[in-house]
Amino acid sequence: MLNKFLSNKDGFTLVEVLASMVLLTLILTTFLMMFGMGAKTNVASETIFNSTYEVQNELEKIIELSSHPAVPKNRLFIIQEELSYDRQPDLLKSGVYWGVLSKDVQQYKMNIYLEKTEARLARVLVELVEEPNTNPKAQMETILTWEGEAP
Repeated sequence: MLNKFLSNKDGFTLVEVLASMVLLTLILTTFLMMFGMGAKTNVASETIFNSTYEVQNELEKIIELSSHPAVPKNRLFIIQEELSYDRQPDLLKSGVYWGVLSKDVQQYKMNIYLEKTEARLARVLVELVEEPNTNPKAQMETILTWEGEAP
């Protein structure tokens, strides 16, 4: 039986072997490219997730601070003192005057924009940027009611 197997002259030709190797190489290259793209996507989504987490965490601290009594002129001061921010020049953006605070967080800069208004309600925008005047890595906005505020 072994002799019959060894004496069998049927086999693959060189062209068939080369064609199968080319086909196998194309398939493997496609899969390896998909794994590379998957790894890049994972890194990008992790960066977005971490940035969003940082912004959400900061916004929750500000929401907690809004339970402290404050007159409108003191809102920025409370956030600045409690969360260790640096005061920046006020800004007119989209027709609204904003008080601006910022601080460095790892390789990014966290900015807080607090609407300058005498009303009880105030918009708060928190953003995480890599460099000044660039699109934020993450941002969140909310409207807060400051407790115990003088009318």
